[in-house]
Amino acid sequence: QRLVEMVLQKPLDRENQEQMSLLLTANDGGDPKMSGTVQIHVTVLDANDNAPVFTQPIYRARFRENSPRGALLITVSASDIDYGSNGLVTYSISSSTVGILNHFEIDKSSGDV
Repeated sequence: QRLVEMVLQKPLDRENQEQMSLLLTANDGGDPKMSGTVQIHVTVLDANDNAPVFTQPIYRARFRENSPRGALLITVSASDIDYGSNGLVTYSISSSTVGILNHFEIDKSSGDV
């Protein structure tokens, strides 16, 4: 009995190919030669290797200075091509401007500002 080790020649990327099938053949040294085959099904699991991408490079919103508290200003949207939880996008606001977070909030799931 001999063990066979399969080694990747290059990295796999789930976004390019999620599944693949290989056919492995074993040959003996007898006369006549005999062989056996087995099919190997490979499922490539996802890695968090893609960043979310917004649908626009810049979002601009205009609103009146007396807009009511809780008024919807704009909705931002981003998507991530990773699979499962790696592809879930949540939103948050960060700012170096003092007090800005006292004026704006974002729905972490919908992107509503």
